[in-house]
Amino acid sequence: MLSKNAQMSLSEERYQSLGIATGQIVWVMDALGNMTDDQSNTTWRTFTGQTREEARGFGWMNALHPDDRERVARIYAQAIKTRSVYDAEYRLRRHDGKYRSVCARGVPVLTEDGKISEWVGSCLDITERKRVEEELHYKTAFLEAQVHHSIDGILVVNSQGKKILQNQRISDMWEIPQSIADDPDDKVQIRFVMNQVRYPEQFVEKVNYLYSHPNEVSRDEIELKNGKVFDRYSSPVIDRNGKHYGRIWTFRDVTERRRAEEALRESRQELNEAQRLARVGSWVWEPETDVVTWSEELYRMVGRDPASPAPSFREQSRQFTAESWKRLTAVAERALQSGAAYELELEMIRSDNQRIWVIARGEAQRDVNGTIVRLRGTVQDITERKRVDEALRKAHGEMEQRVEERTHELKIANEQLKQTNRLFHILSECNQHVVRAVSEADLMFGICRIIVDIGGYPSVWIGFAEDDHGKTVRPVAQRGFEDGYLNTLRVTWADTEMGWGPAATAIRSGQPHIVEDIQTSVRFAPWRADAMRRGYASAIGLPLAGNGRVFGALVIYAMTPDAFHAREVGVLMELASDLAYGIMAMRGREERRQAEEQVRRLAELQSAILNNTTYTVISTNAQGIITSINPAGERALGYSAEECVGKVTPTVFHHPDEMAERARIFSAELGIPIEPGFEVFVARARRNLPNEYEWLYRRKDGSSFPVLLSVTALRDSQGSIMGFLGLANDITERKRAEEALRESRQELSEAQRIAKVGNWTWDPETDRVTWSEELYRISGLDPAMPTPSYRELQRHYTPQGWERLNAAVEQALQRGTPYELDLEFIRDNGERGWIIARGEAQRDATGRIVKLRGTAQDITDRKRGEEALSESRHELTEAQRIAKVGNWSWDPELDVVTWSEELCRINGRDPASSPPKFSELQTVYTAESLQRLRPFVERALQTGMPYELELEMIRADGGRAWVTTRGEAQRAPDGRIVKLRGTVQDNTERKQAEEALYRSEQKFETIFRGSPVALCVSELETGRLIEINEALLRLMHGTSFDQMVGHTSLEIGNDLSGGAAKNAGCLGSHRPMWIASRWLAIVWMVNPCLPRCRCRSMKSMGSTTCW
Repeated sequence: MLSKNAQMSLSEERYQSLGIATGQIVWVMDALGNMTDDQSNTTWRTFTGQTREEARGFGWMNALHPDDRERVARIYAQAIKTRSVYDAEYRLRRHDGKYRSVCARGVPVLTEDGKISEWVGSCLDITERKRVEEELHYKTAFLEAQVHHSIDGILVVNSQGKKILQNQRISDMWEIPQSIADDPDDKVQIRFVMNQVRYPEQFVEKVNYLYSHPNEVSRDEIELKNGKVFDRYSSPVIDRNGKHYGRIWTFRDVTERRRAEEALRESRQELNEAQRLARVGSWVWEPETDVVTWSEELYRMVGRDPASPAPSFREQSRQFTAESWKRLTAVAERALQSGAAYELELEMIRSDNQRIWVIARGEAQRDVNGTIVRLRGTVQDITERKRVDEALRKAHGEMEQRVEERTHELKIANEQLKQTNRLFHILSECNQHVVRAVSEADLMFGICRIIVDIGGYPSVWIGFAEDDHGKTVRPVAQRGFEDGYLNTLRVTWADTEMGWGPAATAIRSGQPHIVEDIQTSVRFAPWRADAMRRGYASAIGLPLAGNGRVFGALVIYAMTPDAFHAREVGVLMELASDLAYGIMAMRGREERRQAEEQVRRLAELQSAILNNTTYTVISTNAQGIITSINPAGERALGYSAEECVGKVTPTVFHHPDEMAERARIFSAELGIPIEPGFEVFVARARRNLPNEYEWLYRRKDGSSFPVLLSVTALRDSQGSIMGFLGLANDITERKRAEEALRESRQELSEAQRIAKVGNWTWDPETDRVTWSEELYRISGLDPAMPTPSYRELQRHYTPQGWERLNAAVEQALQRGTPYELDLEFIRDNGERGWIIARGEAQRDATGRIVKLRGTAQDITDRKRGEEALSESRHELTEAQRIAKVGNWSWDPELDVVTWSEELCRINGRDPASSPPKFSELQTVYTAESLQRLRPFVERALQTGMPYELELEMIRADGGRAWVTTRGEAQRAPDGRIVKLRGTVQDNTERKQAEEALYRSEQKFETIFRGSPVALCVSELETGRLIEINEALLRLMHGTSFDQMVGHTSLEIGNDLSGGAAKNAGCLGSHRPMWIASRWLAIVWMVNPCLPRCRCRSMKSMGSTTCW
């Protein structure tokens, strides 16, 4: 067993160890608060750096902050007096001289008789907790400003699919009704917005995917059915410890970037329309020549024909009354002399003698030398405004008369003041109850009780207007209806028969509604029977309104008709107003309680949201020193928070030249001197002025990028500025898009130039025509010159072209029929060309045709090409006719066959008739030719192999013709064989010549072999024998054909001249011939019947012939 001293030492060591383990300062004091110098106070002395002597007694108080010592001494004295535990927060000086906030607790150790023997306590360092609380309060202020001033719609959904934060911007962007925005279930909102997107299935699929993958980060664009485009960004909300709170969604409207081109196109039309709607005409007057020009609107204003010349300045005296003309000439003279601008209201006289009032404005225009050379200005028709002013003057007089009448009525009302005591008693009691009520239900039931019990009315009830489908009026409090009358009311505030009662009418109109006599009131008919059974004769409905809308009604019944006179209604309206105020106050208190709870729940979320936003958020104190920068800002600018917070101002992110230029601009706008520096960014925010501008941010590495910077002042509850919040959105992509749009417009203009397409619009009512620059070029006109009117265009067309165009235009104006015509036009220099003229009608909101618009495309080159092609086709047709070659094509899938004109002629068909199909070729070719043709066609269809055949054709007249037909396959881009095409050449004459030659050769062969005359054939060049007939062999006694072949004809001739043939008196001759179209040979003839020989030489085909 341990001794008492050992146990005490052990207990002391445990006590000290507990303080060290928990990070607390432990201490022990005597009953009067004197610190002992024993071992128990080691942690105190270690923390404060006090010695035993310095801490002894009340010396420990010297370690407290001077401002805290008196307060802590009072707390300690009270604890000694009451012998109770005490808690106190104060600042304690650490051993390094710095003060730390601590939370101290002292516990008295009591003896058996209840006296204090000593105090045991501890101090916990809460400096960091204090700093975090202050930082949280500060971040809450600027994060709320960030959320509510953000250009993005922001939505935060927790892991259970419940909305925990949503700013107004997202409701405005998606046009979300308040009831859906207030519903915490995110699925309800998803179902609503998916009806707005162009591709709802993909939209929901992406949302479900991100919710099922909580760590995914996503960014895409959403197209809406109404043409808008939203940039959507989503990321998980995770704090620094990895705790997952849900998912944040941000939406940004990028429609304007997409609509820039469309807006640019419409801007001119809107400007023109605005000028017409404003009833403003313009004029120019050159005093030196007295030439005046008027706009068309000014012509219309004074009732003159725009085709007539504008009157000179002096002639305009007839357009004004004498007094107005005198004033106008005076200011015009002053403007000519001094250049002073003027603005007058004048009375003009139209051409039809009607009078109108106008505002005439004028100013001088100077040349480069500063000399006034002309006056120009506008005339605006303010006749309607003048009429309104006159009506207002008249109404003012009537109002003064009514005030006098009301004054008389008030005198009468004073005499009836005593009758209102009862009403004011009711009002007084109700006001007191409004103050005393503890809940909304207590307030409403108490008011009903006062109206019935003190006011003497038989019955009263309060109903709230529901926003359900039937627009029900729900009773929430009543007095005097013990028999269940309210259960049968069935009241709606819709404008139907059941919504014509006093409650519903008061809710819809926001005004009291009186039923003076229930028995005769038509609108009270649905409830008359039940009311009259209870003795009710009249009733009044009083609206209950708050926050700008009527939310319910107070309905009071009376037992006599016409019970609610004007004074009574006024008091009851005040009572209803007090009741509505009380209800809204009760709800306000409840909403504040819920809001405070919401703030508490969102405090941790806001920091996570800040860390996950995609744009740069920088906050500063009132002096401009950066107090925070979010991770997106660190990434964008290349600076860490440690480099910025507490050290620099946002000017480090900006170019000095840009700040200087903005300082000059803002100084001029605000009328105060602004030095380049931090004040440039916050001068407008200090004055609650819009403060969103484009700037260039400069990164740490020196590179720059454009941002849209919005700066907001952070104010405390008293409105004093605590600091500033800057939201910067990187607009690099938007700038690139704008540049791309500019380039796109330039490319479009180039494309129109290349395509030779110009566009135009025509207002038939004013005969105003507008042309694009390309249309000027097509017509050969100077773009700087005025556009010709519609009628003036006639000289730019041939008579036939203008007649066709005019007819099409009339149809478009009358019926809205669009047109497209090929027309021949005449350029300004007399050259002729061709265009495709297209036009369509443009209607206003009522469907009336107000304009025509269209395009003109220069197709002159195409027309010339078509003419050249037509000539080429004609030449081809002639060439085919001369060569007797026709062409054809065949689509096997449709069995469609086309023949050229020459092929029809070869076959003897009328070119206007349809050629025979492939299945009808038995009418075109003989059976034998068709049998030969079919395999080649099938092989070409299967393999693409071309073919060439000689076939016998059957002509349409029954005659026969020989042709060479050729065919080949034609393939589609994917390689499929889709057609066959080819030619047919008429070879009939060649065939006839070949047959005649063949018959001639046959005759020669017969004569050559059977002739009694000795004949031989030799080659022309060598003279060697190639054919010998039987008669010659007989003359050459004993010589065979094989022995003679190879000898020359001259050798045979010599033998015949000197041998037996000579003795027989033979005559020999030879001549060149074509043999079977292949051999050029010599034919020798020996006639044994002649007594002598002759020989003669002649030139024939390069050879010598001897007889």
